[in-house]
Amino acid sequence: MDSESNIKWNPFSPNYSEDPYPHLKNCRDNNPVQRMSDDSYFIFDYKHVSKFLKEKKFKVHSLSEYLGEKETYIFKNVENGCPYLSKATELWPMFLNDDIHRKIRRAITKAFYSLELADLLNESLETTLGTFENKETFNLVDFCGIYINHFIKKALNIDVEEYEQIKQYSNLLAKSQELYIPKQVYQEINAEILSRKNVFKNSIFKDVILEETKGLNLDDDQLYSIMMISFMAAFETSKDNLSLGLYEILKNPELIEFILKSDTKELKTIIEEIFRFSTPLQYTIRINPYSINVGDCFIPENSKLYLCIASANRDEKIFTQPDELIPNRVVNPHLSFGAGAHQCIGATIARQEMEISLVPMLRFLKNYSVTDVKWSKQILMRTANTITVCKKS
Repeated sequence: MDSESNIKWNPFSPNYSEDPYPHLKNCRDNNPVQRMSDDSYFIFDYKHVSKFLKEKKFKVHSLSEYLGEKETYIFKNVENGCPYLSKATELWPMFLNDDIHRKIRRAITKAFYSLELADLLNESLETTLGTFENKETFNLVDFCGIYINHFIKKALNIDVEEYEQIKQYSNLLAKSQELYIPKQVYQEINAEILSRKNVFKNSIFKDVILEETKGLNLDDDQLYSIMMISFMAAFETSKDNLSLGLYEILKNPELIEFILKSDTKELKTIIEEIFRFSTPLQYTIRINPYSINVGDCFIPENSKLYLCIASANRDEKIFTQPDELIPNRVVNPHLSFGAGAHQCIGATIARQEMEISLVPMLRFLKNYSVTDVKWSKQILMRTANTITVCKKS
């Protein structure tokens, strides 16, 4: 189907924030490659999303350069501008290419695996269950967020006491990547980044980052950029993965019992299906260094390819009953952690978080039911603001 189809991607269509999947299916089935502007194309089918994620010659776009360019025309008043935004995102690895990408990625990976991850996660789980044990009603997003928060604070030695401050900091960092951001939100993000410049104290994690990057001669702002993305990726995506997964499971009592009875192998299979089904990172971007043809659509070189991971993970040509969470789905080539050189650094940690927490959390949560959900109006990242659960009578 060519890009002139009447079916057009529209994240402002009715109910998109609540459930984007019917709209994405419509795009995938009727117009899987869409030209949005002279240099931007959206791609929805699994075949091409997977192929382009793995294509070694394709590049990622630079968020730092994008924000730097955007600042020149959005923030003309220097006093009210956001001069720190592009600097703060300079070394986020998902927006880096070539040797600098490999070096920063290696540093973050080594830093995380220098920690006693299982011990920290088990401690966080115990603290979280104790915090919520006598509550009749609460926000499931905060339940998951406090679990991740306790782990991240210990792992990175973050000097922020209040959970709400941690949550706000992380969410604003995530929003910096969104497609449609008004000036005042950019200003809020910039102010938050500047106010938190000293939150990362000395820790094993920071020591490893310093050691692994000493050849790069990083200044304090660049080191902060690496610590910031390590924090945001570990907190925001983990919170979303877990809260969206638990939300889907709690709607199905039979699925709860299935998981509670699962052995280790079955649990790993279920966890992969949860990642496929929830897909918090809905889109990612690649730049093609040469022209390509996708179906009947010609795409010029150096275009921005918006790859819809959320749509690819529900492609009927790859996944049977894609709109159902099937716990014994053995063949599951989902793309929730991306693929290729930029595959998610924290994928193994995300799996470990789930393996440690899912069953104990469900033992606790099986006595609760979801009563209300309020979704964040974000596009690139699918996030719930609140998932209210109440204890069953």
